[in-house]
Amino acid sequence: MGRWKKGQPSPNVSVYKESILTMMRYGGAVDQIAKDLGIPERFLVAYIKEEGIDKQLSRRSWKWKSGVTKRRFVGHYKTRKNKNL
Repeated sequence: MGRWKKGQPSPNVSVYKESILTMMRYGGAVDQIAKDLGIPERFLVAYIKEEGIDKQLSRRSWKWKSGVTKRRFVGHYKTRKNKNL
């Protein structure tokens, strides 16, 4: 999917309605959904609030922010077994 650039007109977020609902239904975070769809988070948040999707899925386990950053352990060899190395 194409990425939105600052000079372009605002993206039509309503095209992704079913994808957004599915991702939120299965516990996705809104910031991660925006990143996956290639649209700015502020447009997605405005669309979710405008359409009432946040109220519709209030009992599901979705979040506004993921809160957990992906951590990479490159070159990390000390595990529980090898702590004394």
